[in-house]
Amino acid sequence: MKKIKKLLTIGLAVLLMLGICLCFTGCGVDPYYLDTWYLGSYADEYGNSHSVGYDDITATHLYSDDITIQYFEDKTFIFKEFDKEYTGTYTYKKGAGETSVSLTFSDGTKGNGTCARYMFDGVWYVGTLQVFGKEYHFSGEWEECYSRNTHSYTQVGNNIFKMLQKGQTKNSYFSGYATLYKGILECRGEEFWFVPCNLDDINELNLSQAYELYTYEVAGDYSVQRGDNVLREGECFINYSFYKVALGSGNFETRDRYAVWYYEDIFRKIYPWTLDLEQEDILSIRVEYRENTSRSYYNAQIWEQGSEQLQEFYELFLNNNNVGNVPPLVSVASTMTYYINVANQTHTVVLQDGWTENDTCQGFVVDGRFYRIYAEKQLDTWLDGDYYYGLEKEKEGAKLFISDEYVKSYNDLLDKILFVFDYHYEEASSEYVLFFGENTLVVLDEKHFIWQSPIYGQQYCEIVGDVDFSQIFEEYPRAE
Repeated sequence: MKKIKKLLTIGLAVLLMLGICLCFTGCGVDPYYLDTWYLGSYADEYGNSHSVGYDDITATHLYSDDITIQYFEDKTFIFKEFDKEYTGTYTYKKGAGETSVSLTFSDGTKGNGTCARYMFDGVWYVGTLQVFGKEYHFSGEWEECYSRNTHSYTQVGNNIFKMLQKGQTKNSYFSGYATLYKGILECRGEEFWFVPCNLDDINELNLSQAYELYTYEVAGDYSVQRGDNVLREGECFINYSFYKVALGSGNFETRDRYAVWYYEDIFRKIYPWTLDLEQEDILSIRVEYRENTSRSYYNAQIWEQGSEQLQEFYELFLNNNNVGNVPPLVSVASTMTYYINVANQTHTVVLQDGWTENDTCQGFVVDGRFYRIYAEKQLDTWLDGDYYYGLEKEKEGAKLFISDEYVKSYNDLLDKILFVFDYHYEEASSEYVLFFGENTLVVLDEKHFIWQSPIYGQQYCEIVGDVDFSQIFEEYPRAE
């Protein structure tokens, strides 16, 4: 009984080995058995590998029907390679393991290939072709891989936009098939090195050693165009891959492939002074808030160095550097103007909130152009706390009357003055009166005046800050 069991075990093992051999060695098949042999991958004349699917370095798709071969029973064939079509004749020899095929192209070029059928939990077909210094691998399956309407440039541009929006230094896309890294390319001698923003993501890389290199230009609207494949210094994203090529005698060569995505840093372009701006460099910020109304006044705050408001603005402003050049707002709801005072200089930042044709948005206005902010956390339009009032500058200026007689117009005085309501000032009057647009200002002294306006009626006001009415009383002293 034990002997019978032993024989059965040996027999099953032999059958299993035969099955495995049949499965993995394949068997010959007539080349024309399939209507079309579809591409799986190929190696070009330089030994570079190309597989069906998305190539994250060249940013292109390779489809299985981009390269096909059809064999016909009359011993003719049609070989299609992208936009080229070749014809010719062939002969074949059907073997136990696979079928060998010899091809003669119409121009006399010779090629050879194989055809085979494999079985293991199903049936599949594999073919090869060597011609034009290339080696092609085919199958009987057609795979779309990705929709032909998919524009890989657009998808990469959108991914870069999202990374900038979220402040990411590393992110995978195309279902994790490719990964982008943020950094800067710098020249060291005659070599270009990629320095990542986060060294935990990836090490520094010498891109001058790349076997294949492609560059791309990402515009302010995140559209992408192919570059000139020449490295230069600048902020960028990269992705890379590599493969090994057999050199013979068991040796292999690793071939690195890189794609460099240079992007237009619009924020640094429109505000170049922010590149070296440190928080401690800011002495103060005067911020003015205006609603889109016909009011002749605005609200204002002054943030001193070291204040929480200045610190918050600094962090939000520099972190909201993901901006795009887009058409101006259809309707403006409010405008914030920041006067950033540093040593011997004042920088101006204008921020608008409003509506586009499709949604609400926020952005910077520089030289009459609108730059939309793309960020998860928008720059605050107004911070809580005490605020001052300011009066809008009038084209005709402010007309000064003394004892009902016109004496002078001031064009650049009142728009620099900030004030608050003074509820403790005792009732008073003055012969010094400024007519300022729809407002009337009764000037009591250097620091106080009565504001008569259509909105607030009559209010006693106290001036804050360094600019007051001293100039008026210096030019026109009070009568003794």
